Amino acid sequence: MITKIYIEKNIQRHFEFSNKTVLDFGTGTGANCSLFSPDRYFGIDPDHGRIHSAKRMYSPYRFQAFSGNKLPAQESSFDIIFIIAVLHISHRKPSVTM
Repeated sequence: MITKIYIEKNIQRHFEFSNKTVLDFGTGTGANCSLFSPDRYFGIDPDHGRIHSAKRMYSPYRFQAFSGNKLPAQESSFDIIFIIAVLHISHRKPSVTM
């Protein structure tokens, strides 16, 4: 909840998300999906349980679990890659490709 309040107060004020295709990298339970249009949003996370919760709570939005270093999307298919509260839990050097 604190992250969502921070996003609403600080990030939305400085960035325009309307009409942007968004990849929410590390979406978790999808708490930030409501900032974006359901038809222009794709949330991914390695935690299958969190993705299951996100799909249940935010059914109009698209979510997918992934593993490895290959994103489940085409190259250049997003205008914005949204990464909030994710990188602090990374244990390895990131190596992700589309």
